[in-house]
Amino acid sequence: MKTKMMIIVFFIIFLFTTVHAQTAKNAIFALKELQARCEAGISLRDYAPALGKVKFQVNQFLENKEETSKSKELNGHIFKAMFYYEYALDAWKAKSPRTGIIQKNWEPLIIKAYPQTDKLIDEGGARVISNSAGMQLNYLMPSSVLSIIWNEASKEIVNADKILVQFKDQKSYEELLKENQDLKEKNESLKLEIDKIKQSSKKGKK
Repeated sequence: MKTKMMIIVFFIIFLFTTVHAQTAKNAIFALKELQARCEAGISLRDYAPALGKVKFQVNQFLENKEETSKSKELNGHIFKAMFYYEYALDAWKAKSPRTGIIQKNWEPLIIKAYPQTDKLIDEGGARVISNSAGMQLNYLMPSSVLSIIWNEASKEIVNADKILVQFKDQKSYEELLKENQDLKEKNESLKLEIDKIKQSSKKGKK
């Protein structure tokens, strides 16, 4: 009975860690799919529903307290990546339909969240300063703003992926140790049972 209970416990531990890794893997895979679409080129019309699909996978992972309790660092990277992609949608909507540039009232909010955007495009930012028809233009280029935000999301995906690999490797090692210990205990238990049978057999012969 004790041996059966131990086997059940080990099975539950194995199942739990496998499900955790699988759910986290699904969330990261969904983020990577969105990352690839952004890099290839995606319209605002397609971005919103694509974001919704990713959000579903990420929420499945983040809303499960048992799973997220395993690695706070992994949770943080997945959460941040999702946050950046969601913020990118807000920044995209801040684009003026008339001028095609980021609306002025949005600039301080975007710059506060992503200071890099206030640098000139040549310096890796999103700021454009130019003269046109005798007028000086000073604005944030929407495509550059999105690239900066998406780049932050990509960094979080890379970090999350690294932790997931380490997490899976660590769990595999722990599982091997447990299996080895389980086999040793079973072996000892079998030896005791065999000794008891031998002793009972000797007593019966006497």
